[in-house]
Formats: sequence, structure tokens, C-alpha cells
Amino acid sequence: MIEAAQRYASLGWAAIPVGADKRPLRPWAEYQTRRPEAGALADWFGKPGAMVGIVTGKVSNLLVIDADNSEAISRVEALLPDGLEMPIATTPRGRHYYFAHREGMKNAVGVMPAVDVRAEGGYVVAPPGPGREWLVAPWDCAPPELPAQLEDVVRARAKERQIASLKQGDVAPDPVRANLREREKGRDSRSRYGRHALADELTKIALAGQGARNRQINDSSFALGQLIGAGLLAEDGVRAALIGAGLALGLGQREVAATVASGLAAGIRDPRNVDNVHTCGQVWTGVDTRGHVWTPGDTCGQDTAQRGRGDSVRFGGNLAAEIREWVANSTGSFTTADVDREFGLVDRRDRKNRSMVLTRLIEEKKIKRDPRQAGRFHILASHLEFVDLASTDGQPFGLALPLGLDQMVSLPPKSIVVLAGQTNAGKTALALNILRDNIGRQELLYCMSEMGPQEYRQRVGAFGDPLDHWRAVRAASLASGFDDAIAAHNRDGLTVVDYLEERDGEYFKIASDIRGVYDALGNGVAFVCLQKKTGATFGRGGEATAEKSRLYMALDVLTHARGRTVCALKIVKAKAYPGRNPNGLERHFVIHHGWRLEPVSDWVRLDDRERAAYATKYEATLGRAA
Repeated sequence: MIEAAQRYASLGWAAIPVGADKRPLRPWAEYQTRRPEAGALADWFGKPGAMVGIVTGKVSNLLVIDADNSEAISRVEALLPDGLEMPIATTPRGRHYYFAHREGMKNAVGVMPAVDVRAEGGYVVAPPGPGREWLVAPWDCAPPELPAQLEDVVRARAKERQIASLKQGDVAPDPVRANLREREKGRDSRSRYGRHALADELTKIALAGQGARNRQINDSSFALGQLIGAGLLAEDGVRAALIGAGLALGLGQREVAATVASGLAAGIRDPRNVDNVHTCGQVWTGVDTRGHVWTPGDTCGQDTAQRGRGDSVRFGGNLAAEIREWVANSTGSFTTADVDREFGLVDRRDRKNRSMVLTRLIEEKKIKRDPRQAGRFHILASHLEFVDLASTDGQPFGLALPLGLDQMVSLPPKSIVVLAGQTNAGKTALALNILRDNIGRQELLYCMSEMGPQEYRQRVGAFGDPLDHWRAVRAASLASGFDDAIAAHNRDGLTVVDYLEERDGEYFKIASDIRGVYDALGNGVAFVCLQKKTGATFGRGGEATAEKSRLYMALDVLTHARGRTVCALKIVKAKAYPGRNPNGLERHFVIHHGWRLEPVSDWVRLDDRERAAYATKYEATLGRAA
């Protein structure tokens, strides 16, 4: 550890000793402003059990983004510009991304789900150590400036937390205070009502389940827009808080900003009637222009909310039956906020009844609590389809693959194959070859996001086959909804998705999209193409995109030789294979006329030096052949 600490010190980083529990082994506050001397490092790290902690902030000129799981990694990497390099270290559960210190940035927790910031006043545990190694070392790559898109997310979340802290009676620092208090100088019950409402809506957004987030942002924006129109809140501060809440969920900047703008505008046009706002301890209630009572937060003492005319009060029996039916017809997970939204539960009595119903469903083993997130529940399967061994032959899916791949790997029914390819490396050529090789063998569906009918006809026409031969392939221009297309048209055949992408750079959603494709399959196979960065192992969306795949491959351009492109197809992960383990093997090939694949190597396992030697050989031999 002494060598590691000294090497970090040579970079200008402040190293401190930490134990296996990640806690400092000595007081370290002074090293937030100065770096330790060489003698101190030798003393600290000469003792067994000491690991290296790096103080972040101005003293080391460091800011570290801490992604705590694979989904968090995908969220962070979705916000990184193409080609940006930075030191990256693995942790036991995730990764650390190292950037240059940013003035004014402090430690922050939960800037996105499972993503924290270590800046002024913090530290991180650095390699070496269990589960800790450098993917990109700091002596090979200096920490860059924090990308603007990532900085926007961090700062927006920090501002959201400042505003939400008003729920506990804190005063928000400038400039948030100025925005929020512009119309609240009286500090009367009306201003407390507005602040409490803002914090309550931010909490609803944070707890919104996947698939309901955009709707909740819209609903919350409308509700708060009504209070802006009534003069209880300032628009700028509310807008910043809502956008920050949406970005913290991993949604795209453009999408969130548009939803917030629409909801606020609609709410401002329909201001809430707050003439009869009153308080009871810590609850504020009001009536909107439609006569409906609106109550942020929990009630205290007695229920002060009065229902508008025409609203019916729900009691335990009917509500219980409705919630039970809703749960029985749902799958996956949900939150208490989802239930409240679905059934319009706003007062204490309704929410108490909801809690009792959910408790009974837990006792009946219909649902269970999520141990990691308060207020989230998972629906337990009430019906299982057990495997009938007599009706299962155990044979692999009969799939023909080019370049001898079908001799290297085995694919059972209901499999995902992922091809993560560099731009212009031949993903579509491989996809079309797979379709052509399986005409007459499988039902075929081709979902193409980049080609229209005319280009598709040109591409398949280049093969030289009669066009009638290709009528067996059902081709459709489709950029999303692949799971629905498979469920409706090809659950048991071969579906090729060329390619799967996410708009607005929301790459963290790709892994979820692949899981959706897997769930839609019956006994079929889906071949999913992804874009990837040059030299990267995994496609957009990171390692999480490999979770459901039986076969995962990377496709890169190896070299160019006089107009010919040599491509490298590498087997990253194969879960089943008939012979030797193919993981890590690659094969090189040239594409002729946009479709014909000519192998120029066997399946080989190469390191970087050997791969460079192969590239040099191709440049010489293919150049002469040309």
C-alpha cells in the first residue's frame, strides 16, 4: 500500500489511511486543506490493514462520481460525451469516475438513483483492494472537467434538496431562497402551505414507479402551477426543483423540461382558490377551483379536509376490493404513491385504509415489501407454469449463424443474442446474413430503425437472390416497441432488431428494453444490435445490457487496407457451447459488396499486441491483393 499511496501523492492527491470498513484510521480533517508529508505516508501505510483513501475536493483537485450498481453505471455513462476519457476504478458493487474539482461542488447523496458525488469535504477508497482496480488509471489519463450534462444533473438535484429541506423548516440558501420567498414574505400559513406542498410533490416524484414517472411529473407540475397562479410559490424555484427531481430519476433533460413547462402553464391558468387555507399543526389544506380539497402531507389531530360536493368518501370495504383487484391484475412492483394516484386517495382516512389493505395482502403473501426502498411493494406470482419435462425435448434452437458461430455456441429456445457494434463495422450486414441463412428454417421478423423500404430493397437485392426469396422475412421500420411487436407477431421465431437505441441519450434504459424483449419471447430467439463506442466491450447502456443475453458479441473495425475494411467479431459471453469455451475468441472478416462475409482468420484469442500484429499483417497482405 505504501507504493500506491506514494504514487497517488505524486499526482498531487491527498492520501489518507482507511480500514476495511472504509472509515479513516486517523483524524483527517486537516488533510482537506493540505496534503500529508512523505513521512506520514510511510508511517500510515506501513501498517497492515490500511487501505488508501483519497481526499476529494480542492486539495486533490478531484471530484468523484460514485455509481453503486450496474444500473447506476448505465445512468452515469449515458451522460458522458462520446470519446471523453477519465480515470475509472471498480468498486465492490460499482465504479468511481474521476473528474477535476469543480468550485462550489460539495458531497451529495442520491443525485441519481444509487449515484453519489464525492467532492469538497469527502473522500473515496482507491485501488488496490478487494473489488477495486483501475479500468483507466490516473497516470494514463488525467481527470477531465465534469461534463456539462452531468454537472446539470448534480446541481439540479442539489437545488431540489435545498427546496425540499423547507419541509423540515430549514431556510433555503440563495438563490433558491429568493425565488421561493419572493411572494412569501409574510411567513403566514399560506407560505407554509406552499412550501409543504412543494416538498410533498417532490417526494411523490421521487417515489414514482417506472412507467408512471412522466405522468407524476406532469401531475405535480400542474398542482404546483396552481399554487404559483395563486401567489403561494415563485415559478423559477419550482421549475428548477421539478426539473431536478425528474433528472434524478434518470429521465432526459429535454423530456423533463417539456413536461414541467406544460404542467406548470396549465396549472397557472387554473389557480387554486386559497382563500380558506388554514393550518392544523403541520398540515395545510385548500380547495381548488373545482371545489376539490387538496391536502399536502399527512394530517394531524383531526382530519381538517372537507370533500367537495359530489365526491364520495371511501371506506375500507370498497377500497379494499378495488385495490385487491388492481393488484391481482398487475405484475412487477408498485409504490404507495402509485396506489394513491390510481384511486385518488388524498386524505388521512383513505391512506390509512390503503395501508391496512396492503398489510393484509402482505400477510396473505400476495405482495412483499421492497427491503431497499420504503413504500415499494413487489407482486408475488399467484400462478406458476411448471416445466413439463415430457413435453420439452431439450434441443437447442435451430439457428444458422455466419462465420462458423453456430459451431461455437449453442442457443436454447427463449434466448437473447446481443451484437454491440462500432459505427460502420457491419452490424446490418451480419443481421441480413443471419436472416438469409434462416429463411425456411424459422419464422422471421426484421425490425429496422435506420432503413426505409427503398434502402431495404437495395440491401437485400445486393445478395443476388430473387426478391420472392426474401418475402419470408417480415420487415418493418420500427424504432421502439420491439417487445410489443414480438408478442404480437413472432414469439417463437427469430426476430432481428437492427438496432435498439434510446432517444435523448437515455442509454440506461436499454437494459430494461432488452429485458422487455426477453419477456415477450415464447420459444423464440431475438438478435439485438446495439451501438457501442470504439474499443468498448459493451454497447450503449454498459454491462447491464448483457444481463439477459445467452450470447453477447462485440464488433469492431480492426483496420483498413486500400478500401477494404477488416472487422473483428469477438465473443464476449456465451453461456452454452458444444465444445471448447469460446469466450474471448474473435474472428476477423472482410465484407464484400455490402453483404458477403469473407473470413480472413480462424477463431483466435488475442491480446492487444497480437491484435495489432494481425492488423499490420492484413494491411500488407490485403494491400497486395488489391
